[in-house]
Amino acid sequence: ENRLCDNSHRRSSSSSSLSKRRGGLTSSSGDASTSSSSSLRLPKVSKTGSKTVARCKRVFAHAHAYHVNSISPSADGEVFSSADDLRVNFWHLEVSDRTFNVVDLKPANMEDLTEVITSATFHPTIPHLF
Repeated sequence: ENRLCDNSHRRSSSSSSLSKRRGGLTSSSGDASTSSSSSLRLPKVSKTGSKTVARCKRVFAHAHAYHVNSISPSADGEVFSSADDLRVNFWHLEVSDRTFNVVDLKPANMEDLTEVITSATFHPTIPHLF
C-alpha cells in the first residue's frame, strides 16, 4: 500500500534524494564518495551593467487641476513648460514654489468647453517660442 504516511518509504527516498542533491559527494549510506570535483557545479557571478533609477530631486507642485499631458524644456535650459487639458504653465528651474500661467482655456461654465490642450512644446532652438 502506497500512502503518504508511510514513514519507511519516506526515509529511504529522502536519503537517496539527499545524496543526489549534494551532487554525489556522499552516498546514501553516509560514506564519502570518490567522485571527482568536476561533477560539482558552482554558479558564476557576473556583472550585468548599471541600472537606471529615477529619483525625485525637486517637487514642482499644485499648479495643475488635471493630469499633465506634456512637459517640455526650453532651448536655454532655464525654463520648462507643463500642460494639462486646460492650462500651460512655465516653470523656472530655480523657483519651484511659483509658476507662470501662460495659457488658460478654462471657461466660466464647463459646459461651454469646446477645445482642450493635447500637447505643448517649446521651439527646439528659440527659447521664448512654444
